[in-house]
Parts: sequence; structure tokens; C-alpha cells
Amino acid sequence: MNIQTLNQIDKGFTSEVIDINDECVNKQRLLDMGFSIGTNVKVIWRGNGITAYQVKGTILALRYKDAGYINVLPI
Repeated sequence: MNIQTLNQIDKGFTSEVIDINDECVNKQRLLDMGFSIGTNVKVIWRGNGITAYQVKGTILALRYKDAGYINVLPI
């Protein structure tokens, strides 16, 4: 199993959310946005410390730091 954080996934690749680190102060916000366990997330665009992700048919942007709290398994 090759667990990574979401900010380590390259543009164009998809991964599955397996956990959000409990140290994240925005954990509930990330869950509300759709980054729940078992959700597939595709990296769409990167630039200036922000990355756009496709989550459940919606494009969402996260800061590099916040994406680092999301543990994923590349698909």
C-alpha cells in the first residue's frame, strides 16, 4: 500500500481518500467539501500554492498545506 498525502499526487492522476489527519483544524470543512473517506479525487491544475481537484463532479481548490492533511491511495 503506497499511502501519500493529496499534495503529493501529480496533475492528471486520481487517488482515493483514506483519511484526514486529526491535527487538521479544518477537518470538518474538508469533509463538508466532499473529501470523505472512499472518495476519488483527481488533480486538475496546480499553481501558486493552490491546486484544483475534481471531487464528486465538482472542481474544488485547496492550499498546498490543507491538501497535506488528506491521506490518499493512488489509483
